[in-house]
Amino acid sequence: MARKIILIQSQSPGDILTMTRPVGDLKLTNPDWEIDVRTPCPEIFENNPHLTQLEENDPEVEIYNIGYPKINDCGWEGIHFSDAFRLDIEDKLNSDPKKVEQYGITKIVKTGLRPELWMSDQEKSWFNQVHCEFFTDRPFWIINAGRKVDNELKQYAFWQDVVDEFNNLFQEKVILVQIGHSGPGHIHPKLKGVFSLVGQTSTRQLIRLMFNACGSVGPISFQFVISAAFGQPAVVVAGGKENHRWHGYDGIDYKNVIGKLDCCKYGGCWLGGIKGECKRLVKVGNVETPQCFTMITPLEIARSAYQYHLGGILRIPTNEETEKDRKTIFLLEKEDAASKIFIKKFGIHRVITINTVEKLSSAVKTTIPNIVVLGNVDNTNLVTSGYDTLAAFLHDLGLESKSNISVYACDEKWKTNFNALDVAKRIEYKPSLLEYMRVI
Repeated sequence: MARKIILIQSQSPGDILTMTRPVGDLKLTNPDWEIDVRTPCPEIFENNPHLTQLEENDPEVEIYNIGYPKINDCGWEGIHFSDAFRLDIEDKLNSDPKKVEQYGITKIVKTGLRPELWMSDQEKSWFNQVHCEFFTDRPFWIINAGRKVDNELKQYAFWQDVVDEFNNLFQEKVILVQIGHSGPGHIHPKLKGVFSLVGQTSTRQLIRLMFNACGSVGPISFQFVISAAFGQPAVVVAGGKENHRWHGYDGIDYKNVIGKLDCCKYGGCWLGGIKGECKRLVKVGNVETPQCFTMITPLEIARSAYQYHLGGILRIPTNEETEKDRKTIFLLEKEDAASKIFIKKFGIHRVITINTVEKLSSAVKTTIPNIVVLGNVDNTNLVTSGYDTLAAFLHDLGLESKSNISVYACDEKWKTNFNALDVAKRIEYKPSLLEYMRVI
């Protein structure tokens, strides 16, 4: 006989995603049962084939709040987070003797630990957000450098150093994309050398973004659980807070110092937030940070990501592939007959229609092209944003500091602008292209 069950889980996205495996296993064990969930993150369950839409007011529906009380025994029993959910679901479904008499004892057949995410064919076909926002198709890792304000035991103090080491190892062939929630109660330091999407992803957008990523780097948080669901590499900076066996997955580098400090000698300290503040804070510059984090170096974290590529799990693009991604970018306000011929003649790799200053800023700053061709971009929208000339705008972008960029102009109005721009010959005005445009 079929049961109708709604499972409620109201905690953080990472917790809810971890629960997806036992929910799926419950359905696989009882294929005739109808199962639904109620969570603050319904996007996690989009496209999930194990769920049936149920109504709470249906008299046949059973509703249970699901948690993971076995967390209190995980240090001794070595239980995994996913198993804690599975056991609690079993306990709740077996808590009513009448239900047990009617349906028998519920025992969920475990199929694994990894959480589950389901992507539609349409989602898989879309361009990823990095391509759309930053005009690049280079491989990318996700970096979460933030935390909630009430939990210092998830805040690594050296993320900028991690970025620097990462970029030094990969030499722009693989890039870092910073993510995070920008609302109240969250702290995400602004990092240099990353492509920032902080505050620009909903839960489902983040899932889609990470579907296209190489992997993730960050604290014990949502991003690494998504990586686990997709079978991706991840580097988790765990410090001394939680045991690896509680939330670790094969293929994920869970960096902790359990057993190396008195405060986490036999297991994670589990402090932070309402559980209490860290007792081993040390001063680094002007900030106090947990000592366990100071024992995990930025180079160690960056090298861990790099080793997935060296070992062949992921690949590093060739120089030719990287240069192709950085090929000519043609910036123009509107496409006309002349520019179409020019684009075809010179094999322009990317054409970006510029309607706002912000769009031009994003294109030039983040794409790191080797050639920029400036088409018929009008002065008007720049002047209204406080720039007297296009030259002033380019100077403000810091374009002159990018030494391997050549900038070509194909419109008469650019000549004055480039003459006014002192860039130590790193940016060149190419009148030959202007002459070419006149001819066609």
